[in-house]
Amino acid sequence: MTKRIPFLFTFTFVLSFLFTANALFAQILITSSDLLSLMGKKITMKTEEEGSFTFNSGSPGANQVWDLRSLNFISPQVFEQLFSSPLGTAHATLFPNANLVHEVVAPDTIDAAFFSYYNITSNYYINLGDSMYYGGGLDTSLVSISNDTITSLPLQYGDTWQTVTADTQIIVPDFYYTVNTDTTLNTIDGWGTVRLPYGDFECLRLRIDEKSTNVAVSNGIAVTLSSESTIQYHWLTKGAFEVAWVQSQPGETDPNFTNAYGWGRLESMGPTTTVRNMTEVPDEISLLQNYPNPFNPATRIAFDLPESAPVKLEIFTILGQKVRSLVNTNMAPGQHIVSWDARDEMGRLVSGGFYIYRLEAGNTVKTRKMLYLK
Repeated sequence: MTKRIPFLFTFTFVLSFLFTANALFAQILITSSDLLSLMGKKITMKTEEEGSFTFNSGSPGANQVWDLRSLNFISPQVFEQLFSSPLGTAHATLFPNANLVHEVVAPDTIDAAFFSYYNITSNYYINLGDSMYYGGGLDTSLVSISNDTITSLPLQYGDTWQTVTADTQIIVPDFYYTVNTDTTLNTIDGWGTVRLPYGDFECLRLRIDEKSTNVAVSNGIAVTLSSESTIQYHWLTKGAFEVAWVQSQPGETDPNFTNAYGWGRLESMGPTTTVRNMTEVPDEISLLQNYPNPFNPATRIAFDLPESAPVKLEIFTILGQKVRSLVNTNMAPGQHIVSWDARDEMGRLVSGGFYIYRLEAGNTVKTRKMLYLK
């Protein structure tokens, strides 16, 4: 089942089709300024996930009232959402065009932070990528870089658009891989007032019809492994963006469903009182997985240094033959990113296949494997 916190990090191809059928008159309009006004805010959401919950999502159309005050939580989970400038976040250097970061933490469950980087213009709301950072001394940092148009702006009643996202996982190169395709039809099908215990909000209601299909391809033959569809509603407002959401059970086709698989609503909102300082000097040397991986024609390699040190970053074949030296110098503490264009020391393109990249920093040596598809 699709999680509401994005655990991404597979080789991703995204195709988006935007269709806008704007109403002649939209009572509520969400603009790029509204989205950027989230910067500096902390929003707390309480959610129920992976169960069976009674939920009345109300009706589509104009001037509706959706009263969600009487809904009771059974086993809620709390998520804190912090909106900020990209500066100071874990992987800001990977997203130079970002002008808003959405950070999600679950303070009562896991020591982790999930970041989504956005470029918001007057016409488009674009997700540039996501990263996940684990604390607790774990050497874990995962990054997914994309360029997905979430919607055109301004957002208003009557808008509709479709997105298609395909994630490919290569199991055996040139022989066996799987493709998970998510197709979503998005419609702003209503506007009106959402009533919550925290207060009333003027909202647009976004309906999402999503279908996920998983296909395995073995030696050129495709076999469908699974297919699943859901209906979701999200209530969007100017000052907090999303104030409530609900998702149907898998396979649901009735837009007026009352049996929800999960739901959530806004619990509190205020200014960000603490800022997660992700620009601190790293505690230890780490070598991150290259992205994209597999890659063609180029990939990026990131590594962290807790202090200044002589650094070597080299590429080897799977048999240990040296292909190219990317770095051989003294480097300052912090995160560093180096690109490799799949060429050897002579400037020749290498053959397709697996390669090892090796980081030597002071007395520490770390290696990882990557796949070049030619």
